[in-house]
Amino acid sequence: MYPAGITSIASYLGKNQYNVRMVNLAYRMLKDPAFDVERRLKQLRSTVFGIDLHWLPHANGALAIAELTKRIHPESFVLLGGLSSSYYHEELVRYPFVDFVMRGDSTEEPCRQLLHALRNKGQLEAVENLTWKRPDGEVVVNPLTFIPPDLNYIDIPDYQYAVKCVFKYHNLADVMPYLRWLGHPTGMILNSRGCILNCSTCGGSRSAYEQMCERSRPAFRSPEKLVFDIKSFHSFSNGPIVMIHDQRLGGLDRAKKFFSLLKRENIPNELVFELFFPAGDDFFEIIQSSVQKWSLEVTIETADEKLRRLDTLKFPVPNSKIEDTIASALSHGCRRLDLFFMVGIPHQTYEDVMNTIPYCEHLINRFKADPRLEFFIAPMGPFLDPASGAFEDPKFGYKHFYKTLEEHR
Repeated sequence: MYPAGITSIASYLGKNQYNVRMVNLAYRMLKDPAFDVERRLKQLRSTVFGIDLHWLPHANGALAIAELTKRIHPESFVLLGGLSSSYYHEELVRYPFVDFVMRGDSTEEPCRQLLHALRNKGQLEAVENLTWKRPDGEVVVNPLTFIPPDLNYIDIPDYQYAVKCVFKYHNLADVMPYLRWLGHPTGMILNSRGCILNCSTCGGSRSAYEQMCERSRPAFRSPEKLVFDIKSFHSFSNGPIVMIHDQRLGGLDRAKKFFSLLKRENIPNELVFELFFPAGDDFFEIIQSSVQKWSLEVTIETADEKLRRLDTLKFPVPNSKIEDTIASALSHGCRRLDLFFMVGIPHQTYEDVMNTIPYCEHLINRFKADPRLEFFIAPMGPFLDPASGAFEDPKFGYKHFYKTLEEHR
């Protein structure tokens, strides 16, 4: 699934008189094992090819596509962006097949500045957030100064732009978000860029955004814009819509305003909310009165409440508080509650992991095998997130085998 920012960058550039096309190569490759990536790239023509390297598991794929693109189109520029690109920008731009790296979490306007400079033979030194190299190979790191205080200047994700691309290029496959989207269409709404929490394993934590994006506080999308995004997705799909981040991160008053506006629209889509800390009857009554159908995703990572407090994870509270939250949600009409655990969090032992099983059994018994309660457990892998506390700080107890981008590749 491509990052939501791909749609907002494409839409923003389109509104500024640049012709932009999205091509989801990953979808095409998964859909058809015989899909010829090289042949598809040869069919494309562009002054700039932008490739996302947002999360580190894509390191090899992003670099391989960048290298292949440069070989096929040696006169074109190759641009990379995303959180992992921002972390490794100086190493990344030294690859001979990478011309530019755009840093930060909001690169719509810097991308416009870059295209304007290339079109008008302007000075690249003036392009915000850009890492580039001169003809002699000298690496230049421009100041990271485009850090918008909110997300109201763009539409993100811009679903209408993706729909328009289907008709403009007569091609649905290029803009498909993920492999089984047609059978299970799910929308995603972005509450903010950045976070107020500092979970030790998260590459999107407060300290990670400070390090990679120089962002001191989250950039929130207004309640009005969030409702607009929901209506935009509903205009072509009745599938569920996942809200990224806990709505309360921007304050309870902001959350209440969002739900008040949402209530007026009476959207039939199921809304899926994330919960980062406990909630009670008052909050769930607001949700129940505002949407027709809703579900929850709750990540507690471990049944050991001491570990959650020790390692600055979500829900640093006693398990009784978590169970009160579950009980309240289910009693207020929650259609499904996904409870997530993790293998490999800081200071976790084999016994800690195995204790997840009796704790889940306890929950099954307490909630009388309510089928709405679902359990998930997964390994933290294949890599630690760059800029997370676990990656940067030895106190969390990890032994590093690889640290550079090339080593991860």
